[in-house]
Order: sequence, then C-alpha cells, then structure tokens
Amino acid sequence: MVTIQGEYKWVKVIGFPEKIKDNYNRVYGTIQDINDLKKSQIKLKQSEQAFRGNFENAAIGMALFDNDKKWIKINQTFCDILGYTHDELSLLSFEDITHPEDLHTDAAEIEEIIDGARDHYKVDKRYFHKNGHLVNIHFAVSVVRDTDNEVLYFISQIIDITLLKEQEKALKRIISITQDQNDRLKNFAHIVSHNLRSHSGGISALLQLLRDDEPELFENEMIQLLETSSFNLQETINHLSEVVKINLSSNDNLTLIPLSNIINKQIASLTPIAEKNNIKITNNTEENIKVLGISAYVESIILNFITNAIKYSSSERDSFLNINSEKKGPYIIISFTDNGIGIDLDLNKNKLFGMYKTFHDNEDARGIGLFITKNQIETLGGKIEVTSELNKGTTFKVFFKHEKN
Repeated sequence: MVTIQGEYKWVKVIGFPEKIKDNYNRVYGTIQDINDLKKSQIKLKQSEQAFRGNFENAAIGMALFDNDKKWIKINQTFCDILGYTHDELSLLSFEDITHPEDLHTDAAEIEEIIDGARDHYKVDKRYFHKNGHLVNIHFAVSVVRDTDNEVLYFISQIIDITLLKEQEKALKRIISITQDQNDRLKNFAHIVSHNLRSHSGGISALLQLLRDDEPELFENEMIQLLETSSFNLQETINHLSEVVKINLSSNDNLTLIPLSNIINKQIASLTPIAEKNNIKITNNTEENIKVLGISAYVESIILNFITNAIKYSSSERDSFLNINSEKKGPYIIISFTDNGIGIDLDLNKNKLFGMYKTFHDNEDARGIGLFITKNQIETLGGKIEVTSELNKGTTFKVFFKHEKN
C-alpha cells in the first residue's frame, strides 16, 4: 500500500465476503502492518543468497559441519583441493581425510567453542588427497549459534598451503647449507688471518736474516723479486685479514663515540704529510658530536678519507680538505670535501668500492682502501655517498648512526 507520504508499506490483508439476499455486496476484514517483518524477511533472503553465492564460488575451500563433525554443506573448491567429487567427499568424514597424527590437533578448540570460551580458531593440518598424497591445509573455523546460544553449525575455511610448506622446507635447507658454508668460511678466514700470516712472517724474517748475513745477494734481480713478492704477500694477507674482521664483527658491540676528537687525532698524525703535499685540512664538525660505532673502525674510516684527499690532491692549485657534519634523522653525516684530481664517476661509479679497483696512476694505489672503508661503514649500520668531477674535486658523505633504533 501507499501511505499519505507516498511511501510503500507492506501490509497483510484478511477479507471476508458478506452475503446479503444471495449476493455478495461487500467485504470486511483486517489490514495488518507487517512492514518491519517483511523487510526483515527480504534482508534475510538477500543475506542467504549472498552467503550461498560466496560459499559456492569462493576461491578457498569452505564447508559447514555439525557438532559430530559431519558435513552439512561442502563447496566445489574444497572438493578440488582434495581431488574428490562432491558426492565422494560427502560420504567421508573428517577422520577419513585427516592424517592420523593431526586427528586431535583441534579437539580442544572445538570443545572450547561448544562451551562458549571462544568463537573461532585457526590451525594447520594435513589431509589426504584422493590420490594418496598429503595436502597441507590452513584450517579456520567459526561458529553459528541460535537465539538460545546453542551451536547450530560450524563454518570452516580451508586453504591449501602445501606449496608454502614446501618453500619453508626448502628455505630451511638453504639456511642450513648457508650456515654450514658460513662456518667453513669462518674457519678459512681464521686460517688466512692466523696460519698464513705466520708463514708469511716467517718468510719475511728469513729474508731479513739473509740480508743481514749476505747483503750482496740482494743485488741479484731474482732475490729482489723474491723480496718484493714476500712484501706483496704480507700486504695481501693484511688486507684479507681486515676484510675478515669486517665480516665477523657484530652490531651488538656498537657504542657512542665522540667523533670530533678522533678527527683531530687523525689530522694531527697526518699533518707532516699534509704540509709536504701543501694541503690544508679543516675540521668543521661539531665539537660534542657522537656516533654509534667501533673505535677502531671509525678511526680507520676517518684516516682513509684524509689520506686519500692528501694522496689525490692536485699539484695545479692550493689544495684543501674540509670536514663538515650535519644531523639528519637517525644519521650524523660527515662530509669530506676536497679540490683534488677527482674521479670519473660516469666511468667508475659501479666499481668505485670494489676490491682492488684503482682509478688513478699512483704507484701506491692498491684499490683496497675504499673497499674496506665501505664495508666498515655498512657494518656500523651506515652508508656512503660520493659526488666527484675530474680536476675539480670529490665529496664523500659518510652516514653514521647516532642512536640505537
């Protein structure tokens, strides 16, 4: 019916015809307002249709079962996961398709739901496929109750996680192999840093004794080459030992270190070399600035950038190295800016921090300094950026952490 406001309303009409002189002349009865009830029935029907559609067409397996774990309803996806037809699966129980070791995995949870202690749970189980192989399942269960709070049925969602479980096993195997390889590498590292160093030191000591006893032998070119090879071997072992120390260090050892003092100390130790190369070094960092690090690493990092600025200064102009600091988020940024010979980044950017990579013709260039320095910085949880232009200069920005976050 239409109300005076022009809105439709559901009503229930009951009419009785009245017979007068053998004719039905009128109808009398009742009109009952059932608008709210009718709307509730429509909404219920729509909800049932929506649930039915979602249930049947869900991308995951779904099933309804009762207190005795007997199927009430099963969707097609669940059947597909286990390889059964709907009729075949309907004849089976949970016990028939569950691995014996997982039969009682969720027994306590079911009882807690029935007792009202919880309204849902999730568990991983193993089901048998129709072909006999195991299917790993993520099983989620919720409950539907009546108006008296009694259990009507359970709604279960079933997701096939077999591939995920296989990937987890593969990942564990990889981790195990990696751990084994890492242990072997650590042992190798100790051999390099201890045993080879001892042998190399022995060779150097023997050559020194030979020089003391038979100095004329060192006029021989072959002996000179042997001495040079011994020196190079010792240097290479020292480099490898530094790399080993970097890789075996732990971030747990980081402490707050006053940076300005370390910079001043390194500048003081290098002042004679800087004056000889006519380069002015200026420390503009804040006096009380502190960074998280390991003292030996921080000193090594500062030393390397200062010595590089001296080593690669330009003879065509008065040289300088300015060391500045700024705070940005979790980082203290220390920048080393010089006006030296610079680096061709277009040509060398991808190999700038590689081991044994050199970019100039200096006789003492070994290509190990930047490699070790970058690894030390990253071990401390920092990073490094560089800008450079040939014959104009270079700026290295070192990002040190200043707080444990």
